[in-house]
Amino acid sequence: MSRMRICLFMATLDQQLIGAIEHYRQQHDLPWQLQVIDRKEAFTQVHDVDGILLGSYAPLPSWWSRRRVPCVRWRGIPEPGVTVVYWDDAAIGRLAARHFREQGFRYVATVSKPLYAGFGGFREAATAAGLTFLRFDPTAGDADHGVGRLITWLRAAPHPLGIFCHQDRPALWLLELCREHGVRVPDEIGVLGVDDLEISAVSMPPLSSIQIPSSAIGMAMAIHLHRLLSGASAPSDPVPITPTRVSVRKSTMRDTGDAVIDRLCNYLASKPAAAHSGPALAKRAGLSLPQLHRRFRKALGLTPAEQIRRYRLRLAQDLLADTDQTVAAIGRRCGLGGTVGLWRLFRAAGLPSPDRWRAMTRGVPDDDHHRTDSVAIPFPAQPHIGTAGWEPPAPGPADGVEGAEPEVASFI
Repeated sequence: MSRMRICLFMATLDQQLIGAIEHYRQQHDLPWQLQVIDRKEAFTQVHDVDGILLGSYAPLPSWWSRRRVPCVRWRGIPEPGVTVVYWDDAAIGRLAARHFREQGFRYVATVSKPLYAGFGGFREAATAAGLTFLRFDPTAGDADHGVGRLITWLRAAPHPLGIFCHQDRPALWLLELCREHGVRVPDEIGVLGVDDLEISAVSMPPLSSIQIPSSAIGMAMAIHLHRLLSGASAPSDPVPITPTRVSVRKSTMRDTGDAVIDRLCNYLASKPAAAHSGPALAKRAGLSLPQLHRRFRKALGLTPAEQIRRYRLRLAQDLLADTDQTVAAIGRRCGLGGTVGLWRLFRAAGLPSPDRWRAMTRGVPDDDHHRTDSVAIPFPAQPHIGTAGWEPPAPGPADGVEGAEPEVASFI
């Protein structure tokens, strides 16, 4: 098989992204010879290539309109023949709303200019989850008094209030502002950013942030370039990648006010796949079973079973995003028996099927006209199955399923 020259142009080199592309190449034994360029002057001199990968908003070379070799771009304006991959901002907003709800915030807000697309997803998801959405408009009034107005607004707002910032840097600025003016984080105000910068882990307090992993970007770009090189057409619309997780740190980690329930939650989070039962957890907490349920409800607004399902869902999402294990294997690792238990867990959370969710995290389209039989992707491809009219597949011997979703049933 003849070698294929693939040119990757990025103004700032990202080793995680490059490593993900190389991992995909090795995994599929592709004859790609990757040439990495970080200077625009050098990139304009490149001509004899079989495929192009472009960094964020990087321009196409002038000769591309004549040759139109397969091209995948990370963010940018869609152009005919170019696949554009981007982070789904609305999904980032929905993830932020879900995080604040899980952390026990009843009120949420944004304080940045309302141009970021993720704020729409955040507001809709928060409202749907029963949270009260507030917004501070920094463009109103005299800009010279904006900081004073913000502090006054933060103190007067109902607490606990979770504030979603579209990037880590404004979130870090907000943390510093709260610290200077005696606004308590996270007891009064919780702050969540996006990007998970290294500095966020050492801020005062450490900042919770939605992860934007470069490895997922690299994987998606490699998958779509492989499709184009195999004869598929570039999709007309940009291809979204769905974020998967939050780096949870002190800026949003509110104590429940019940030390017994806090310790029990830490135990459950460390063993999400274990076969927990209500009586066993009550004994561990030194409570009766009715007391356990009442205190869980008061502290978290959840039952112990619901909290366990959250931890299992989080573990399953991590495994789907980070590994190529089968859905059945992940279901077993999460204490759900296999495929059926995992699909039921995702359906109950209002999520697409596990296969589709995994594809979304890697920017893989689910419609058949974007697929080619010659392109293998590193996980089982499944069509999108929504929750309406949804039925799980019949369990088979490989799933290890014996009819019922285990362990959690003892709480119901």
